[in-house]
Amino acid sequence: ELPTGDVGTTVKARIDRDDATHITHYRIAIPWAQLGLAGPRPGKPLGIAILVNDSDGPGTPRQGLELFSGIMNDKSHTLYGSVLLERTPEK
Repeated sequence: ELPTGDVGTTVKARIDRDDATHITHYRIAIPWAQLGLAGPRPGKPLGIAILVNDSDGPGTPRQGLELFSGIMNDKSHTLYGSVLLERTPEK
Protein backbone atom coordinates (compact mmCIF):
# COMPACT_ATOMS: atom_id res chain seq x y z
CA GLU A 1 0.00 0.00 0.00
CA LEU A 2 1.55 3.29 -1.09
CA PRO A 3 1.01 6.45 0.92
CA THR A 4 -1.47 9.00 -0.39
CA GLY A 5 -2.14 12.63 0.37
CA ASP A 6 0.39 15.39 0.87
CA VAL A 7 3.86 14.36 -0.29
CA GLY A 8 5.39 17.50 1.20
CA THR A 9 8.66 18.44 -0.43
CA THR A 10 9.66 14.93 -1.50
CA VAL A 11 8.18 15.20 -5.00
CA LYS A 12 9.61 17.94 -7.21
CA ALA A 13 7.75 19.33 -10.22
CA ARG A 14 8.63 21.97 -12.79
CA ILE A 15 6.82 23.39 -15.82
CA ASP A 16 8.69 25.29 -18.53
CA ARG A 17 6.80 27.02 -21.35
CA ASP A 18 8.41 28.36 -24.53
CA ASP A 19 5.81 30.68 -26.06
CA ALA A 20 7.89 31.15 -29.23
CA THR A 21 7.76 27.43 -30.09
CA HIS A 22 4.49 26.67 -28.27
CA ILE A 23 6.18 23.84 -26.39
CA THR A 24 5.59 23.08 -22.73
CA HIS A 25 7.85 20.72 -20.77
CA TYR A 26 6.52 19.07 -17.62
CA ARG A 27 9.15 17.56 -15.31
CA ILE A 28 8.47 15.56 -12.17
CA ALA A 29 10.95 13.83 -9.86
CA ILE A 30 9.58 11.22 -7.48
CA PRO A 31 11.95 9.58 -4.98
CA TRP A 32 12.05 5.78 -5.29
CA ALA A 33 11.10 5.47 -1.60
CA GLN A 34 7.88 7.43 -2.29
CA LEU A 35 6.95 4.66 -4.75
CA GLY A 36 7.72 1.95 -2.21
CA LEU A 37 10.93 0.93 -3.99
CA ALA A 38 14.48 0.63 -2.66
CA GLY A 39 16.01 2.06 -5.81
CA PRO A 40 16.68 1.36 -9.46
CA ARG A 41 18.69 -1.61 -10.62
CA PRO A 42 20.48 -1.22 -13.95
CA GLY A 43 19.24 -3.68 -16.57
CA LYS A 44 15.93 -4.27 -14.80
CA PRO A 45 12.83 -3.28 -16.77
CA LEU A 46 10.34 -0.98 -15.07
CA GLY A 47 6.65 -1.03 -16.03
CA ILE A 48 5.31 2.47 -16.50
CA ALA A 49 2.19 4.31 -17.57
CA ILE A 50 1.44 8.00 -17.17
CA LEU A 51 -1.92 9.72 -17.46
CA VAL A 52 -2.75 13.42 -17.34
CA ASN A 53 -6.49 14.01 -16.85
CA ASP A 54 -8.42 17.10 -17.88
CA SER A 55 -11.99 18.00 -17.03
CA ASP A 56 -13.70 21.32 -17.54
CA GLY A 57 -16.36 20.59 -14.95
CA PRO A 58 -19.64 18.71 -14.59
CA GLY A 59 -21.33 17.80 -17.85
CA THR A 60 -18.14 18.00 -19.91
CA PRO A 61 -16.29 14.97 -21.23
CA ARG A 62 -13.22 13.80 -19.36
CA GLN A 63 -10.14 13.97 -21.54
CA GLY A 64 -6.75 12.42 -20.99
CA LEU A 65 -3.26 12.23 -22.41
CA GLU A 66 -1.60 8.84 -21.92
CA LEU A 67 1.96 7.63 -22.20
CA PHE A 68 1.39 3.89 -22.67
CA SER A 69 -1.95 2.36 -21.69
CA GLY A 70 -3.46 0.65 -18.69
CA ILE A 71 -4.85 3.55 -16.65
CA MET A 72 -7.50 5.67 -18.37
CA ASN A 73 -9.81 3.06 -19.85
CA ASP A 74 -8.46 -0.39 -19.06
CA LYS A 75 -7.05 -0.39 -15.50
CA SER A 76 -4.60 -3.15 -16.38
CA HIS A 77 -0.89 -3.29 -15.56
CA THR A 78 -0.46 -5.72 -18.46
CA LEU A 79 -0.80 -2.76 -20.86
CA TYR A 80 1.95 -0.65 -19.26
CA GLY A 81 5.01 0.20 -21.29
CA SER A 82 8.48 -0.95 -20.31
CA VAL A 83 11.47 1.25 -19.53
CA LEU A 84 14.91 -0.29 -19.26
CA LEU A 85 17.07 1.35 -16.60
CA GLU A 86 20.72 2.01 -17.40
CA ARG A 87 23.58 2.92 -15.12
CA THR A 88 24.72 6.50 -15.56
CA PRO A 89 28.46 7.14 -15.71
CA GLU A 90 30.05 8.49 -12.54
CA LYS A 91 30.98 12.16 -12.72
